[in-house]
Amino acid sequence: MTKRIIAFAVAIVFLSLSLCGCASQPNTALPPAAPHDAPTPLTGLLDPDSEIRGVWIATVYNIDFPSAPDLSADELEAEIDSIIDTCKRLNLNTVFFQARPSFDALYDSDIFPVSRFLSSTGELTLDPLSYLLSEAHKNEIFVFAWVNPLRISTAYSSEPALPAGVTDGMTVEYDGKLVLNAGVPESLQEVG
Repeated sequence: MTKRIIAFAVAIVFLSLSLCGCASQPNTALPPAAPHDAPTPLTGLLDPDSEIRGVWIATVYNIDFPSAPDLSADELEAEIDSIIDTCKRLNLNTVFFQARPSFDALYDSDIFPVSRFLSSTGELTLDPLSYLLSEAHKNEIFVFAWVNPLRISTAYSSEPALPAGVTDGMTVEYDGKLVLNAGVPESLQEVG
């Protein structure tokens, strides 16, 4: 037992000396820490050519676009033109556009129906995503389509009908909404 204690004590002393030796060596890889009240210089961090200055356009519940369902093509174009003008005025270079708020689309799709936030009849008077892409690119503004791939409905009680190919076993109600259950492999095939 005494040999173990001595060996343990020697190991502790060796480790302590090793750590002290490391602490006395200057660390040239890291710059010295700035005082807590000193501002962090941003020189060289921001690159105007690659910097994202963007805006999120939410379509669910007509939050940002369109202002209401069933607008004419001219009204939809005017709203998108206003978004582009605002981006230019504020020097923004990116639009994140919610192209699929649930199991629907704000673009011409063979898979998903027209979003109820765009049309109450299911008729597409204008492909908003296509028009946005065209106008944004003319103005050197990037567009990223934002989708909600698992959300089937925005209100469980008002939208009980399941999309084609989706069965009850592939869904779950969460937070008052019907969503695809990502734990069921068959449901992930329906995401598109």
